[in-house]
Amino acid sequence: MSDESGKSKSWLEQLGSAFAPEPKNLDQLIDILREAQQRDLMDADVLAMLESALQLSDMRVHEIQIPTTQMTSVNETQSLEHIINVADGCGFSRLPVFDEENEKILGIVLVKDLLSFCLTDANEKQSFDLKKIIRPAYFVPESKRLDSLLREFRVTHNHMGVVINEYGNVSGVVTIEDVLEQIVGDIEDEHDVDEDEANIRAQGDCYIIKSITPIEDFNEYFDASLHIEHFDSIGGIVLNAFGYLPKRGEKVMIGNMQFTILHADKRRLRLLEMVFLNKDSAD
Repeated sequence: MSDESGKSKSWLEQLGSAFAPEPKNLDQLIDILREAQQRDLMDADVLAMLESALQLSDMRVHEIQIPTTQMTSVNETQSLEHIINVADGCGFSRLPVFDEENEKILGIVLVKDLLSFCLTDANEKQSFDLKKIIRPAYFVPESKRLDSLLREFRVTHNHMGVVINEYGNVSGVVTIEDVLEQIVGDIEDEHDVDEDEANIRAQGDCYIIKSITPIEDFNEYFDASLHIEHFDSIGGIVLNAFGYLPKRGEKVMIGNMQFTILHADKRRLRLLEMVFLNKDSAD
């Protein structure tokens, strides 16, 4: 046998020994991968993604779906201008179309399908009919495994699924991004918060504030006295004031401060706008 063949055999033997004995369950496989990472055969980020990918089969759609209470949708009877404003406000490229009278999802509208109507004259805009451009909805049960859902997204080329419960009622939506984030972590886009910017920025008469801003920093910046016993960040206080996870554009008053949600996802608040009303400083 040539030296090259000997080296090849030796490499295969080393690789086999690194992963021996053969794993008999998922936990053993993950232990082997962790050992490989400790041997510098992969870095920590790769290990984390592999572990997350392996665990997709144990997760169900209902664990990651955006529930109907937090779902951004449009109505089949709404005007073109209104739908464009909704799309611009939420930053999503796909919106479920809801039939309020029959309480069901008619389909999905792609924002790109609306672009051609933006260039038409007033008469053509008046004749706009959303039902003519909506795409069929892709329905998925709450109990579907995430690995199966990801496979179906790839095969059908769908990016959004309408989630239905055991009674056939709509319980939310799920996107391919929601599934991928279970593997690679949060996927930021141009609508997400810039981590390099300051937590508090003055902008005219208002202030742009990251929800993660510590309450101590907020109080010091505004000479305020918000209580910190139960919350660490200004986002926690604002969320408590709402009593639920609000959507973009919703407002709430805390003392003489009006907070408006600029950006929030299905899990947490991200960016706030704050203005003082009636007074020049915080209490």
